[in-house]
Amino acid sequence: MKTNALTHPDGHAVTEHYEVDEIGSCSCGVPVRKIVGSSIASRKDGVRYARPDDTQGWSMFRCRECHAVSSESYVPLAVAN
Repeated sequence: MKTNALTHPDGHAVTEHYEVDEIGSCSCGVPVRKIVGSSIASRKDGVRYARPDDTQGWSMFRCRECHAVSSESYVPLAVAN
């Protein structure tokens, strides 16, 4: 498994284990990370949505701009062929 080194808001180090960490966006265009298989996810399916610059392990449940539910509005980044 891959890992993300995070810093908890109280200052101690936390290691997140995950399978896939990808950048996409909300349907309104705001950048969003989708971390699959996260060991610190709040969701039962192990998916954690976060801001791209997250270093503390916060989960994002709604878009900060349009307030859409992240799991319903996430759009993966298109991969060029």
